Amino acid sequence: MSPSATETAFVDTLFTTLLTLLEDARTLIGSGRMHAITADLPAEARMVAARDLSKLTSQGTAAMSVLLMYKALQSGQADEIEDPATQLEELYGETVRNSGEPESYGPVVPAALVDLRRRGDDIFGKIGEVRSLILRHLGVPG
Repeated sequence: MSPSATETAFVDTLFTTLLTLLEDARTLIGSGRMHAITADLPAEARMVAARDLSKLTSQGTAAMSVLLMYKALQSGQADEIEDPATQLEELYGETVRNSGEPESYGPVVPAALVDLRRRGDDIFGKIGEVRSLILRHLGVPG
């Protein structure tokens, strides 16, 4: 796979941006801040917030796998990926599943979650471009 400098820069920037998002989500959970910002919400809204954060991390993990697949193909490791086209479609499906569907937190929307979700949706929307680059490398119409 001989990507252009523009493709490489795009994927590298997306990788770094996604890694920062996942680290921010981890910090939100690990610092106890998630609990603090949702403590005064009704129980149902707290469950929705927890589900939204879980969905974000799941989508982020799938998106990271797509980016790592691109990097593996770029570095000549295609033989080490079993059925890359099928894996790509599964990962891409997980990445875009439920993207852009805002959750309802009731009267109060935790700003930290809105920010993470907005950033995630922006990143996940760009994974389609990476998918196209991989499919082109694999010689699969996409």
